[in-house]
Amino acid sequence: MKIPAADCPHGFFSRPQDFENSFFVARITKWDQVAHALGKLETLLGDSSDVEVRTRGLLIANGVDSSEFDDRVVGCLPDLPFRIPQTELDKRRDFRKECVFTIDPSTARDLVCNSHIGSQTHSETRTDFVQ
Repeated sequence: MKIPAADCPHGFFSRPQDFENSFFVARITKWDQVAHALGKLETLLGDSSDVEVRTRGLLIANGVDSSEFDDRVVGCLPDLPFRIPQTELDKRRDFRKECVFTIDPSTARDLVCNSHIGSQTHSETRTDFVQ
């Protein structure tokens, strides 16, 4: 991606060594020719060897909103520490001490087909967390 020189931080060309471990977020602004996308630097996340910086970069690159939940969302959650009501425990087999995994297609919007290592399959609802 080609970035205009004016978008680069001060000293980028005179001291490139200062930026060789920098992790930038850029946005494609125009892509008329296959090999020549034009872009704009959005922000400098930090040092590319920092795990937190790399994680933020992956979240941004994949469109994951990692911002805090607003009060409306938090207000819908049960008080902590959350305890599964005994009436629910009485109706279900308890898999909390089992090795549980899920196999879902990439198009899945929720995780409802859970399995555990053994001979049985378990599908659990999330109704305790939905109003």
